[in-house]
Amino acid sequence: MKSISFDNPLLLLVAIPLLLAVVIPYIIAVRRDNRSRATTTSLIIHICMALCITLAISGTVFTSVITRTEVIVLADTSDSAKNHADKIDEYIGEIKDSLIGNSGLAVVAFGRDYELLSDFDESIRSVRHTTVDGTSTDINSALRYATDLFSENSIKRIILITDAGQNATGQDSALVRTVDNLFASGISVDAIYLDSNIVEGEGEVQVSSVDYTESTYRGHEAVAEVLLMSNYSGRCIITFSKGDEEIEVRTANLTRGFNLESFTLPTDEVGDFLYTVSVSAEEDKSLYNNSLSFTQSVSGDLSVLLITSKSADADIARSMFGENATIDVYNINKKGGKDVPYTVEALAKYDEILISDVDVRELTNYTSFVNSLDKVVSLFGKSLVTFGNNNIQNKTDEVLVNLQNMLPVSFDNENRDTKLMTILLDMSRSMELAYRMKIAKDAAKALLNILEDDDKVAIIAFWGEQYTVSLPTEASNRAELCEKIDNLQPYQGTLIGSALDRAHEFMADLDYSDKEVVLISDGLSYIKTSEEDGALATAKNMLASGITVSTINIYSKEEDAIATMQGIATAGGGNYYYIESTDSFEDQFSSEIADDLTESVIETESKVHIKRLSDSTVDGIISLPNVFGFVNSKAKNNATVVLTVDYVKASGGVVEVPLYAHSDYGNGKVAVFTSSLSGEWVSLWTEGEGKSFLSNIASVNIPDEKIDVPFDLKITEEGTTALVELVPATLKSDAVAILKLTTPTGEVLEYPLTFDSAKYYYRFDLNDIGNYTINLTYSYSGKTYEAERFIYLSYYSEHDAFATYSPTLLYRAIKNRGQITEGEIPTYEYDSEKLTTYVVDFTVPLFILTVVLFVIDVIIRKVKWADITSLFRKKRV
Repeated sequence: MKSISFDNPLLLLVAIPLLLAVVIPYIIAVRRDNRSRATTTSLIIHICMALCITLAISGTVFTSVITRTEVIVLADTSDSAKNHADKIDEYIGEIKDSLIGNSGLAVVAFGRDYELLSDFDESIRSVRHTTVDGTSTDINSALRYATDLFSENSIKRIILITDAGQNATGQDSALVRTVDNLFASGISVDAIYLDSNIVEGEGEVQVSSVDYTESTYRGHEAVAEVLLMSNYSGRCIITFSKGDEEIEVRTANLTRGFNLESFTLPTDEVGDFLYTVSVSAEEDKSLYNNSLSFTQSVSGDLSVLLITSKSADADIARSMFGENATIDVYNINKKGGKDVPYTVEALAKYDEILISDVDVRELTNYTSFVNSLDKVVSLFGKSLVTFGNNNIQNKTDEVLVNLQNMLPVSFDNENRDTKLMTILLDMSRSMELAYRMKIAKDAAKALLNILEDDDKVAIIAFWGEQYTVSLPTEASNRAELCEKIDNLQPYQGTLIGSALDRAHEFMADLDYSDKEVVLISDGLSYIKTSEEDGALATAKNMLASGITVSTINIYSKEEDAIATMQGIATAGGGNYYYIESTDSFEDQFSSEIADDLTESVIETESKVHIKRLSDSTVDGIISLPNVFGFVNSKAKNNATVVLTVDYVKASGGVVEVPLYAHSDYGNGKVAVFTSSLSGEWVSLWTEGEGKSFLSNIASVNIPDEKIDVPFDLKITEEGTTALVELVPATLKSDAVAILKLTTPTGEVLEYPLTFDSAKYYYRFDLNDIGNYTINLTYSYSGKTYEAERFIYLSYYSEHDAFATYSPTLLYRAIKNRGQITEGEIPTYEYDSEKLTTYVVDFTVPLFILTVVLFVIDVIIRKVKWADITSLFRKKRV
């Protein structure tokens, strides 16, 4: 860079009067007829002198930059950005034109790899000439490569032109670190963002993913859910193939966005089967992403473990599972029946584990059994189904507590979550009749005694208004709460619905899994119909938000009052109680009301209700017969309750409790049928729809994936790499995990997995399209366990046309230290402290030149022109 500057630029204005002082006298004094070469030359000299004086007093300085500036353009030429080639060339041309003197420009093209397209001071080649692999985008490697191209003492600048669509997991944070290091080492980084999202009006369809079970069972229903992405509405043809055989060809109507298509996978044969889904459409612009392949493994029979106390259970279980299952039966009442498998390795071979009417504490090594059961279900995705009375209720044994923690229902109150109870206490004038007020207060205080110390209780008194006696506090503060209850006084009016609304309002957002309202009232409201309707609606809403509403009728025999209190309890999913007098009060609270919290085994005929018609266990079932016994339980928050039974209380209230419920437990499934698998309780379930339901329990709870090794294996595709993770059930000090990888080219590679805290892992590159066979061996204590999985790379993530591109990553990396632009090149201000320059001050030379010009002018004016010109003529010899 070369430039001329002035110390005092305003003094340049002095040139104006100086030039006027030279020119005007010449015009006035020198007429046309007496002008000569000497006078004209003198005028020119005077003008030059005026200019020299002006430049000298202005402090004229000439600066030339010696430091070399080197700019490297990193041009993204991956497949996702290749349609921007002309624009990238245009940007490079503009960058070159904007460079200052003594600068060099180099161009590096990059995708999966990188290439020096044009070196410094070479002519610039179009990015269309690059030979880089465009199947992925690796900005980080290109930046590190560019760093080595700079000269040691140059000013270094990188301009990145990219859509920021990096592919491999972990590259983003690595890029941020690399850019941080570049700025720290004095290399500036700017970026031009390319928007590579789908252009409006261009048709694109792709097979984005397939959801399927990698390893399933022979004869088990298997479905592949294919996700098609489209940016327009139209028709397409989908081909589904097994190996080289076309299974189905269908025409589908695409909508803009997500489109799901389901295909049934045949599971009648055992083996590993390759499937391919392909899509074709006339409007489709890119063919890279139109097919996707995957491998499903089909194993042999289902393996079942049945632990029971009844011989008849074995026959029922065989009927449930049919021919495609091998059932190992352990009857604890027979010799050797208590010696059940109890290690993780032994239990891992079973797909479903059934426990029927067995107290697990009777089993040999029962502690290890329950601990191992927990692991194989939660970690390996096994299924656990319990039937009947397994003596879990009202027990504090740690083993039984651990078992109950796995199940979707709770059988007792000893190990339940903290309860939040709100007592709504009617303090209206009608409660003064027949000692109702005293009974109501005594009932409220009795409820405090029923609660556990760590339970929370709130108290709201109501009449025509509501008064919060106590916000949620621990039930252990009984003395203080009882004193507050005793101090309450009666007032006019009764608004039950408003009191329920108040309770609902503050309880709804409190984080308790067990929330209950107990309404203590005579049910006599002075606004009959609207009050009753409002209270019922509120009770229903409370039940829907997880709050149970029970009612205690204090000695009111009026039909309207009874209907109101019973209706609220029914709508709120709670219980209805009637207290007639002080004489019956103590007995009721010590038996009926208290027993509702602890009563467990119910042996009476009970009606069965189907509560979730959409559940697979009741598919095709219209109604189910009654049962003659069940274990009382309460569904946990995460439970799906499919069947309930009517439990008719002594008070006349009817409560629905779970008969069949299920939930997820870690990676596995757990289910509870609170009646028996065989015997009197289910005597009506041996045929018809009852039998069908029990068979459905067997099929629905088949694990999602077949795992028969004592470790969980996860394989995740992450752009250009795949991550293998092996999570063992139990860590062993002598364990060794080995990966044997067969690539699509047939190359066989072997790697030891790296141990990290609680798992083993290895990441490998997906360099080729096709099938990767992954064989894992896990060895310890002289035993070796083996698992095999498959990955089929159908197309690179670079060809995902629906990937979302944004400059977010660029902003994360560059922050505020550089510029990020779109549609224009970034500007650049040079730091003068980094530039080495050569500077010449012309003040003295200009004054000397002025003096020389003055002398020449004097000579010209004193000597004749002919004498002057004779000095330059050649002399004759």
